[in-house]
Amino acid sequence: MLVHKNVEKATSLKLLCLFNRMDELPMIEDVISLLQSCRRKHDPKLMEEVHVHICFTGLDIHKDVGNHVVPLLVECTNVGDVAQQAFNRMDYHSVHSWNSLISGFAKHGKLENALGIYRKMQEDNMPASSHTFVALLQSCAAIGALDVGRMLHSTAIQDGYESDVFVGSRLVDTYSKIGFLADAYVVFHQLSVQDIVTWNALIAAQTEQGYAFDVFHSFERMKTEGVLPDSVSYLCVLKACGSSEAIQRGRITHLGLRESSLEGSFVNNTLVDMYSKCGCLVEARHVFNNLAERDVVTWNILIAGHVEHGPTQDALNCFQKMQLEGIVPDVMSYMCAIKACSILGEVGMVQNIHSEVISKGFEGDDDMGNCLTYMYANVGLLSEAHILFDKLPSPSALAWNALIDGFEEKSMGRGLMGLYCRMQVDGTLSNPALYACGLKLCGSVGVKEKGQQLFKEVVQKGLEIDACIGRNLISMYANFGLVLEARVILETLCVGKLIAPWNALLAASAQYGSCQDALCCFEHMHSKGVFPDATTFIYILQACGSVSMACKGQIIHKEVVNLGLETNALVGNAILCMYAKHGLFIEAESIFNHLQCRNTDTWNTVISAYADSGNNQGAMKVYKQMQGEGVPRDGITMVCVSKACGNTRALEDGQELHSEVLKQGLEGDLIINNVLIFMYFKCYLCVDARAVFDIMPDKNVVTWNTVIEGYMDCGLEHEAANCFDQMQSGILTPNRVTFACVLKVYIASRALDKGQCLHSEIVLRGLEEDLLIGNLLVDMYAKLGFLTMAQRVFDKLPVSNVVSWTSLIAGYAEYGPTSEALLCLKRMQADGVLPDAAAYSSVLKACGSTIDVKNVQTLHNEVVLKGFEVDLAIGSTLVNFYARCMLVADAHQVFSKLEVQSAVSWMGLVLGYAENGSIEDILQSLGNMESASVVLDAPLYACVLAACSTSGAVEKGLGLHHEIVQKGYETDLFVTSGLIHMYATCGFLVEAIYTFDKLPIKNVVSWSAIIKGLGMNREGALALQCFKEMQRTGVVPNEITLTNLITVYSRSSLIPCSSVMGEQSSLMPTSNHLTSTTSLLSRAGHLDEAKEFLMTTPCTPSKDMWIALLTSCKLYIEADLGHSCFEQLVPSDLSLVMRA
Repeated sequence: MLVHKNVEKATSLKLLCLFNRMDELPMIEDVISLLQSCRRKHDPKLMEEVHVHICFTGLDIHKDVGNHVVPLLVECTNVGDVAQQAFNRMDYHSVHSWNSLISGFAKHGKLENALGIYRKMQEDNMPASSHTFVALLQSCAAIGALDVGRMLHSTAIQDGYESDVFVGSRLVDTYSKIGFLADAYVVFHQLSVQDIVTWNALIAAQTEQGYAFDVFHSFERMKTEGVLPDSVSYLCVLKACGSSEAIQRGRITHLGLRESSLEGSFVNNTLVDMYSKCGCLVEARHVFNNLAERDVVTWNILIAGHVEHGPTQDALNCFQKMQLEGIVPDVMSYMCAIKACSILGEVGMVQNIHSEVISKGFEGDDDMGNCLTYMYANVGLLSEAHILFDKLPSPSALAWNALIDGFEEKSMGRGLMGLYCRMQVDGTLSNPALYACGLKLCGSVGVKEKGQQLFKEVVQKGLEIDACIGRNLISMYANFGLVLEARVILETLCVGKLIAPWNALLAASAQYGSCQDALCCFEHMHSKGVFPDATTFIYILQACGSVSMACKGQIIHKEVVNLGLETNALVGNAILCMYAKHGLFIEAESIFNHLQCRNTDTWNTVISAYADSGNNQGAMKVYKQMQGEGVPRDGITMVCVSKACGNTRALEDGQELHSEVLKQGLEGDLIINNVLIFMYFKCYLCVDARAVFDIMPDKNVVTWNTVIEGYMDCGLEHEAANCFDQMQSGILTPNRVTFACVLKVYIASRALDKGQCLHSEIVLRGLEEDLLIGNLLVDMYAKLGFLTMAQRVFDKLPVSNVVSWTSLIAGYAEYGPTSEALLCLKRMQADGVLPDAAAYSSVLKACGSTIDVKNVQTLHNEVVLKGFEVDLAIGSTLVNFYARCMLVADAHQVFSKLEVQSAVSWMGLVLGYAENGSIEDILQSLGNMESASVVLDAPLYACVLAACSTSGAVEKGLGLHHEIVQKGYETDLFVTSGLIHMYATCGFLVEAIYTFDKLPIKNVVSWSAIIKGLGMNREGALALQCFKEMQRTGVVPNEITLTNLITVYSRSSLIPCSSVMGEQSSLMPTSNHLTSTTSLLSRAGHLDEAKEFLMTTPCTPSKDMWIALLTSCKLYIEADLGHSCFEQLVPSDLSLVMRA
């Protein structure tokens, strides 16, 4: 082949040399041979050189030479002035020359030039051939020139080409591409001979227009008439199968391809595409794997199929495998991979792919830019989306809508205003889709004047009949609060007779106005003679389901029946949902039972309605009925039923459902696996939940969130925290729900250091002002006693709701100052936030701790007015407070009003009596508990033992000890600590030590109890020995231990407590601890050691500490030291010094 090419080139050069040397003209045959050689070579430069020599010799006007030159110049010089000039110099033009010049202009979209040549051809009385009409019609199809096409059609008929196969096929193609398929049918049926070319033209046109079933009909008719399909025919049919998801037809077509031996690379690509679009990825893979060659187009088809139909992870696997096989991804490959990552929530991977896109220079591609913008907006990364959007020269409607929706969802007015400014800078809108975006944006931003201006432009251009424009126009006016104006638009313009804008008004009225407005709109539509369609009834039934309008819903249901729309699946589902939302499950079941067609979607609607309304038992009942009738169950069924199983803890049903998932091959479905994990955690089967998690092929953020929350709900905070660490080590990025779950974990485990680290990450991600996250941060700092940080986070919240306030109030109630709790309640009410039962309960506890009777009674009155008195937490707090204050009548009055007199409320009553030493009331309460058959649990036993300790009721305590042993509570650390405290307080030290020694495990509470008991009985040395043994076993002392230790020193006349305290670096002594220690040293006469202790404390000594030392200086006549104390106290408060 290479030798042949070299020979051709040598011949051409030889002839050129011949032109340069010879004095006489070359032979015409040699010149034509040279031109033919140039044509085979297709060398534009060589052709230009040859043409120059031909013109020099004057042979270009020769009819044979010229008619060869013009076609070659058309092919080699892209129809410029050279070809036109060469044509004009010729004395005689063959039809081939005319057609070549016309075809050249037509191929390059220069229809006017081609028509000019055609008119000149007619003027020269040169009859047009079929090729002339084919070339001109092809150009008409390319630019949509219908009028010219009709004129050429008429001329072709006049010239006798009406039945010409080539002209007829081109006419069919032209009319189809311009959108006039009816004309194409007429031409087709008028042809005397319909060969494979004509049939292919018709079938291709039907495919292009989306008439899949017409394609199938034409294909079968073509075969019936004896015309054998070729590869083009099969390609069209396969495309139609894919677009209509006609999988059975696709399989039959595939079989026909095999029998006809027409399979080739392009046909096979189309086969993979067809199976992929039909969701049959196994068959698509089979065809794909048997391909001899696979290019980037083939891979893109398979990747897109997995993106659309799953498993989504396989799309990314294919993307990676394609590159391993040496196939370089193109823009489409990257777009498909980005979409897959978006579905999986793999934001980190998308960012990596985005970096590759930038490195390959694809970011400037408009489709890629729009895809990235949409993806980032869709996953909530609006800053990144906005940056990409600003780089797009002409953002698509998809990108506009994605950003508008994203900013609306996040209530980001500034972002919406930025988009509005961009819209103004871009100027005129180019198409109806962008006008629709503009109207939507104006409604979101609230720019009424600009919106009205766009409305005028829409009307001027006649675009108001566009469905999207009409819908967004109505929504815009609804956003402005101009519902009446929207109705006027519907009534005055031609759009008012279309149902789509009315449906938009219905939706807008329900969303921005009220459901009552939607019903009024529905009636108004009726009065205007606009007939509702299925969509109308779906919206109005949703409105009836949202409010207490069951009666109206029933009336509309009757109208649906009268119009015969009850058989519409979506309308039927809307009726079912409406009845289910009102709790009318009997009516819902009746509707369901009378539906003529009950497919899987219908069953899913019923199950979902029951589950969403909290009727999980109803959902399970319908599911079992679905099973009994043999209705196929899909992924949605599994999801709804798994949730119901989890909420009802129906473990056996859940396990059976899991088996069904495995049978159906749905174990790779991401959503189903997420719900199975939820179900197992709800049933406290953490091992099974983890097993599902570990074998999942795909995991998204929801998966990790479900596992973290599941462990937390089961009380396994350590495992939950480990899961979060594993998630962060991967490529997935936590979202706001993740942070919320993890904050709850750290609150439950009191892991302040980890919580603070997480807080820093939250700030970096800009989520600190998110209400959900902000509330949990306030709750974390408040529950862990860091009230300054809790207040700081609270003050940064853009909006504070009842949860925010209640968390802060609970913190002040627990850690003080308690007066702040009451102040927060008043500020909360002043801000218009109504306190809930939890807020009142916390404030009552705060006031109760300071015996603030006046404020407690005021709050009690408020609680009664709001109907919270029957709340168990509030009632128990009030009972406990009144009992402590010896207000027995009030305590019993509140107690008697409680709906449920549980162990908690009894505990509040008993503890209240215990604090004021009312042993008679305690014993009476215990008797009443027995009469009421209240079963004492471990916390209640601990509470009653504390009451016995306070009142000295040792006999009752001994009886309780016997009950505790019988019920197996003797190993409970809190109960046993109560026993130790009771025995020690009552002087039964031997029994206290015996009880302590029997404990299999000893914690800080039990150690603190025995240390206190020994100290109370003046066994200081033994108490110190216990303290050292406690440290030796690794139990860390707490503040209560330290208080008990100081008491031991005080009662045993032991002195070196300051050194012991100094040794305990793990202890954080409070101000009270330090004051007690100073007083103890001073009273014992160790004044210098007391002063040294004060000077070396980790915090600044308080006034009370210096007063304690000053008082002892007066007692022991230490003037110099007393003078030093005086100097420390004078700047503070002279009255305190005088008191000392």
